[in-house]
Amino acid sequence: MSRIANIISTAHYLPEHKVTNAELTDRFTARDNPEVIAKFAASTGIDQRFYAPDDWATSDLALPAAREALRRAGRKPEDVDQLIFTQVRKPTIELAAQNCGVPIEKCHMIMDKWGYTGSACIPMALDDAISLGKVKSGDLVVMIGSGVGYNQAVCAFRM
Repeated sequence: MSRIANIISTAHYLPEHKVTNAELTDRFTARDNPEVIAKFAASTGIDQRFYAPDDWATSDLALPAAREALRRAGRKPEDVDQLIFTQVRKPTIELAAQNCGVPIEKCHMIMDKWGYTGSACIPMALDDAISLGKVKSGDLVVMIGSGVGYNQAVCAFRM
């Protein structure tokens, strides 16, 4: 059976605290290991990263991204039929759902079935929700992914 979804919105959120490789090189030079960041940058291509405050949770980062994606789509939290969040910890998903104003019953989780599946978790959770009939044609599905818990990206799909 073929399925077609339309992306109706995307958004992302990065914390304000940017840390460059130059800053990290200074820190590691003070620890007598100045070459580590240059090696890391050469092997990854990463020049900077963004850090969240120590007292922030992943859900604190998900909220601005989700709000922006819904705003761009002209939708409200109560319009969401299914929320699929990075599958790392159930309490994080529960808190993100609460902060986004989406009932936990609209959040599909697969951790209990398959454990932590890394970057495959969001498409696996979407596929599972579709297979179980939780996502149907015409539903608004919002997917929120995290990058090491420091940043969030969101896509809203009309199935």
